[in-house]
Amino acid sequence: MRLSLLAPLLALASAVFAEEPVANAADAVVDGVAEDVEIVTDPNFVPTPEKPFNFRIDYNVAFKEDPNGNIEDFVNGETVELLFEFHSLEPAPVTIVGVGGQLLDPVTGEVKANITASQLGPIEVANNQNANFTQRVGINMEAADYLLVPAIYVVYQDQFMMLGSKNKIVTVVEPSISIFNPQLIMSELILLVSFAGIVYALFNVFGAQYLNGILPESLLPKDKKKKAKKAKKDSPVEASATSVESWLPEQHRKLTKKGKKKL
Repeated sequence: MRLSLLAPLLALASAVFAEEPVANAADAVVDGVAEDVEIVTDPNFVPTPEKPFNFRIDYNVAFKEDPNGNIEDFVNGETVELLFEFHSLEPAPVTIVGVGGQLLDPVTGEVKANITASQLGPIEVANNQNANFTQRVGINMEAADYLLVPAIYVVYQDQFMMLGSKNKIVTVVEPSISIFNPQLIMSELILLVSFAGIVYALFNVFGAQYLNGILPESLLPKDKKKKAKKAKKDSPVEASATSVESWLPEQHRKLTKKGKKKL
């Protein structure tokens, strides 16, 4: 009965351990003395044309990506950091020499921007070892959604190659403008001065003439008073009276003047 209970447990344990990387012995020479070195491989790894070598590359966006993989928006003008972790399960050492990448349209796959390739190290990663490195990416894109496609450049078995990692959707947005932004304040001042100039010009053209007709002379400015007096002198009534006296005979003019004095 006990053996029947142990058999399934042993089978489960063997299945679990079979999925773990397997350590194999290899010969190495250190200071002329041969010794065994354990090479860790993954028995479940099957090489494919897309992934011929067993390199595990993962990354996250510093300060913007939570443990669930949710990424905050990228703001135009800022610089984001990608934190990479590189793990090798290949028997021979691999050398990391650079990083780059692209930003693609998530629907069409069209390349919208190339991430400038930058040199690293070189960083040598031996079997079953990790390497951590950082990539800085400046954001200057049209506000939209993009597919972030990183690229890691390595030299392995005397071959230069480009490796990829998981592609991630990121969103680029425009920065929010503060009310204390100097450029915003300057724009507001220019608009305010322009508006005041337009109001002043309209008042001089239309408002002053309207006020001259309704305000008493005592409330008008000095220059407006002079214009008002001049307007009275040049009024049609005074002009018509002067023109009438000009053609009256001399005797009638005297009578007209006497009549004015009596009044």
